[in-house]
Amino acid sequence: MRPHNGKQLYGIQKILTTLKMGMNKELKELSIKQKLAMNYVSKESKLTRIGNKIYTNTFTPYFPSLAYDRFLRGVISVASGKPFPVVTNFAVTPRCPCNCWHCSFSTVPKKILYPLNS
Repeated sequence: MRPHNGKQLYGIQKILTTLKMGMNKELKELSIKQKLAMNYVSKESKLTRIGNKIYTNTFTPYFPSLAYDRFLRGVISVASGKPFPVVTNFAVTPRCPCNCWHCSFSTVPKKILYPLNS
């Protein structure tokens, strides 16, 4: 099995990154109470840095990105009671740059590719 990519953030690195993510322009209208609630909900998320990108989980776009900004707008919309599509995931092949230990594809040999017509 190939080595896992990225570096998991702990301690002060995780705190500083969380603060930076919390300064996102999409969150500026939220009260401190709302921001703390969002932080509480996501506090168990593992932050992984791959290059200049921060990944929190497989359901959230990486930070910083336009997709992450849209995701936050969706979360805020849903939290205010307005339905909004937030996340869609799909895979065409088992190839992925993350190679996370928890992924169902992590135990599939990477040379196995499924034909598009199956």
